[in-house]
Amino acid sequence: MIRSVYPFPTWSPLGIFLCGFSRSAMTFTQNNWFILILPMLSGLGSSLFHPEAARLVNAISGTQKGKAMGTLFLSNNAGFAVYPMAAGFSAYYFGIMGLIIYSVISFSCPLPDERVSGN
Repeated sequence: MIRSVYPFPTWSPLGIFLCGFSRSAMTFTQNNWFILILPMLSGLGSSLFHPEAARLVNAISGTQKGKAMGTLFLSNNAGFAVYPMAAGFSAYYFGIMGLIIYSVISFSCPLPDERVSGN
């Protein structure tokens, strides 16, 4: 709740990293405690990212706020639906180590981009 009241945009990359890292780590862990903790970290990362993403979309959408927010939430839901299917496909065809590609993607997504930061 504090995250939604006080915007802190630099937490968005941390949220993306935390969500991607914990999903990738769930693939390789065999400890029951980590299997319990890592989905919680994924949810925490998601809750760090999505309020700021909604705030950004609202700011840049102009007069079509409803369409922009609908597109954002549709893409969010599509990501949550496609990721398990793509991971299952990769694990089936390339083995469990084929899921390393998701780790690489989740580690490269939150890197700063000069087009976004304005530097």
